[in-house]
Amino acid sequence: MKKYLTSIVLILCVTGFAHGQTIRYVTPSGAGLFNGSDWLNAYDNTQLQTAIDAEGVTEVWVAKRTYTISVYIIVQIVFEKT
Repeated sequence: MKKYLTSIVLILCVTGFAHGQTIRYVTPSGAGLFNGSDWLNAYDNTQLQTAIDAEGVTEVWVAKRTYTISVYIIVQIVFEKT
């Protein structure tokens, strides 16, 4: 009986843990549906913030690669007549 009860508790813990997590996956070029649901449908590097901000997401897994970002700087010069 004790062994049976231990098995039930273990199954409930593992099941609860699996359902309590939402993981999103990111690769440099993305894949498949680009929805981040698994490695075959990973977000691309431009969607990393989307993965982080998604409601209910507990983990974001990022493939080991070198990631680069593009930064655009807009400079506005205003001349005033004095």
